[in-house]
Amino acid sequence: GGARGGAVRSISNPTEAAFVVRICSKLCESIVQTATIAVGGGNCWESPGECFLPRIRILTFYSAQVKVLQAELRATVADISRVAPKGHLTTMLESVRVHSVDSFQGSEADCVLVSFVRSNSAMRVGFLKDFQRLNVALTRAKYLLLAIGNAATLEGPIVIGSPDRPFVDSDSLAALVKYSRQKKVLVDGISLL
Repeated sequence: GGARGGAVRSISNPTEAAFVVRICSKLCESIVQTATIAVGGGNCWESPGECFLPRIRILTFYSAQVKVLQAELRATVADISRVAPKGHLTTMLESVRVHSVDSFQGSEADCVLVSFVRSNSAMRVGFLKDFQRLNVALTRAKYLLLAIGNAATLEGPIVIGSPDRPFVDSDSLAALVKYSRQKKVLVDGISLL
């Protein structure tokens, strides 16, 4: 699906947002576990100057999805805080920021999760087909990029303009999905949780 929100008719996908935040939480858990044993018997939380704690950002193409992701992230932090008040996982999750792709242009982060939002049987991708936005989204990560979306929607038939003059960049999403399959880095999201 994809719900429409706001006067500008931005799109959100609450199911994908919850999934993205769960993956982000798992990533933070892994970082916390690694950081706790990183400094020769000590840990990064006691010696933060001696450790690398990555900056994590979540990017999405739609402002409505930014709001849904921020709310989901706040709810996750609140849930974890009830169990372990001000623990390291809470600290890591609180440092995660959510941005639109447009607002993040020119910036970078150590780990980037990209939420594509679009998921529909008509395989409509809206302005995800814009090569410049896609390029920004996929080139902001220094070390780790996780792109989350509905592969069937993203690789579906995209025709812009007349059939005899399709928009060349419209195939970028399909190429991304095909390349990910070839490199065996396209995974069913359920297996990540």
